[in-house]
Amino acid sequence: MKRAQTDRDVADQDVLTLMTHAYTLYMNGDPIGARLEAARAAAAVPRSGLAQAELGRRLMSIDEHDGAETAFRLACDLGVRDADTLHALGRALLAQGRPADAVRTLGQAVVLDPAAGAVWADLGRALRDGGRARAAVRAVRRAVRLMPGQAAPRRALGDGLRDAGAWLAAGAALKAACALDPGDARAWTTLGAVLLDRGYPLEAQRALVRASRLDPTDPALLSHCLYARIFLPGQTAAHLARVHRVWQSRFGSPVPPRPARRPARRMGGSAALGVGLLWAQPEDHAVSWALRSLLRHRDRARIRTVVLNDRLRDPDAGTGPGVEPGPTWAEIEALADAWLDVAGLSNESLAKQVRDRDVDVLVDLSGHGAGNRLPLFARLRPAPVQATWAGNAGPTGLAAMDLLIGDAVRTPPSEDGHCAERVLRLPLGAVTYEPPDDLMVPGGVSGGDPVAPPREARGVITLGTMAPPAHVGDGCLDLWASALRALPTARLLVTGPGWADPEAAGRLRQGLRARGVDPKRVRLDGAASDGARRRTLPLLDVLLDSWPCSCDLPVLEALAVGVPVVTLPGPSPCGRSAASHLTYTGRADGLAESPDDFILRVQKALYAPRIPARWDAAAWTESFAVALTDAVAALAGGDQAAELHS
Repeated sequence: MKRAQTDRDVADQDVLTLMTHAYTLYMNGDPIGARLEAARAAAAVPRSGLAQAELGRRLMSIDEHDGAETAFRLACDLGVRDADTLHALGRALLAQGRPADAVRTLGQAVVLDPAAGAVWADLGRALRDGGRARAAVRAVRRAVRLMPGQAAPRRALGDGLRDAGAWLAAGAALKAACALDPGDARAWTTLGAVLLDRGYPLEAQRALVRASRLDPTDPALLSHCLYARIFLPGQTAAHLARVHRVWQSRFGSPVPPRPARRPARRMGGSAALGVGLLWAQPEDHAVSWALRSLLRHRDRARIRTVVLNDRLRDPDAGTGPGVEPGPTWAEIEALADAWLDVAGLSNESLAKQVRDRDVDVLVDLSGHGAGNRLPLFARLRPAPVQATWAGNAGPTGLAAMDLLIGDAVRTPPSEDGHCAERVLRLPLGAVTYEPPDDLMVPGGVSGGDPVAPPREARGVITLGTMAPPAHVGDGCLDLWASALRALPTARLLVTGPGWADPEAAGRLRQGLRARGVDPKRVRLDGAASDGARRRTLPLLDVLLDSWPCSCDLPVLEALAVGVPVVTLPGPSPCGRSAASHLTYTGRADGLAESPDDFILRVQKALYAPRIPARWDAAAWTESFAVALTDAVAALAGGDQAAELHS
């Protein structure tokens, strides 16, 4: 017996007939034609709730998210306000980068159908996209209970747990997701990130390579592979350049033409160089401190700044002493000439924002790090000059990236042949640092008089490190163990949230034991806040840098309170951050030339005067502005170069 057609069946057929041509055009690689055909079809769809809901689903299938939202809202107005339609509307809002609106809509959907696991999973995704990590975990746990045999909720749970810092639980959830669906590239990607967080760079690299092979069309996956490589031993600039070329060949060709520079000078507009800064780092990050200094001290007649904030604040995050003590968002927003929240925007929408703001130089602050926007630079090239600075320390390999802003230590001239960009070496270092007022040292504040080493009061030598587990491989343990064996009465204090992971802590202790160091000499502090790190610094006699990937902000903070730092520069730019800071603050005594020299430098550092370092952020900012303006002039050439110096 033939089943009787329902009203929904009729709506499906009506919409399918009208949308067939649009879907065919989309699948044949003509999204513009599909969009036009879909608009004509949408105008002819019957004005019924069921038909509008089905139209929204068909529009979603061709990535017409704006039109889908309109159709779903009309369906709700016409009486089809069920959980399925609200779920679909929430997904359309997520696709448009509107997590707050999606949370409200999906919250209504789970009220109507609390047993809908897929809705809980998407609610978790919306909460996570909105920066609400802990709430996202709660929602996704509900989805896992409702959908125990499916991989997607477990992958989403792993994402949320990683954001919340629960790396061990995140790894378990992601391994389960990969077992349920071995073809899920996103699950392998996040598993790789978690393995890297926990100090397993080789295993992380394998997971990330697998993800990239599962989805070779995603540039972010190959960027993840590139980023993870810097934690492996032996990764020189030449090795990284080869992988950079793979990224460029896949995702950066053909190279888009350089857009013309704005004609403001000829039209009587501002003569200041328009600098857009694409910022996605946490506040308490070396990049954020350098950005604050640049904004504070720039000559507004020379540089006009637009901060493009590509990171959402977590409204669930705690507040109080020791929590996010870096430059506040409000402070950086107040210092910038213009501030745009761009998190969730598509690259196309972001490119339009850049063009509308007359940006002369667009500066990337992430490199190949997580959440980067390198396809924006490689494919759309929204600014006449594009530069990378600070975030990932080294080159990107993009043919469309004009400048790498660095210094002679991070990227020496001998490595120019491995850079696709022209290296712009700042004479006072790639970054500067202005310590916060509450960064105290015994007997005074940073920049004050010499202070006594803590061993004189405590009667024991304390070597310390703030390196996360990702930085601590076999080569790093070899260095630290050699220093501890040379100082048999010294202890090692290891601080940072990653060391709360029992596996990471156990691996560190076992590694040192295998190298002849009694684990009882090691104290691990897994305190989660950056304030706890700062309180630890004055207790250290010497800060040991990690290898082959160097530390950044902890080294700056240690220098600011007068703690001696010893580093063995690594083979790639990311391994020379500490070397750069030591060089440009006059602390070259902490630069080791070999593992044996590392031991000698540590021993000598015990007797070095503990004089807090000083940075001249105003002079650094002036050197930045001059170097960048000259570089833009050189790239512009001819008449434009003359205009820039007029």
